[in-house]
Amino acid sequence: MTGTEPPISISDGNLIMIGVVIVTVFVIVLILVMINDYRLYLGNHWKKKFSFADFVKQEQFYIYILLFFLLLVGSELLLQNGYSF
Repeated sequence: MTGTEPPISISDGNLIMIGVVIVTVFVIVLILVMINDYRLYLGNHWKKKFSFADFVKQEQFYIYILLFFLLLVGSELLLQNGYSF
């Protein structure tokens, strides 16, 4: 590499698509981790039955991570488009 190679250029459409794919994969993986963790919890506590409120209570750590990640991505998109808080 002598420094004469042209820089790699990615169009804005492709860049947005790559970002959407990364965010979607992260969200899907986090949701699958939450479901698997709750299944393990229910397996160890056989008297418990599934309820959405119990799911939110047990998996609130992952929900906070997901919300924080989406807040970061959303605020970055807003700042890139010229919006200010």
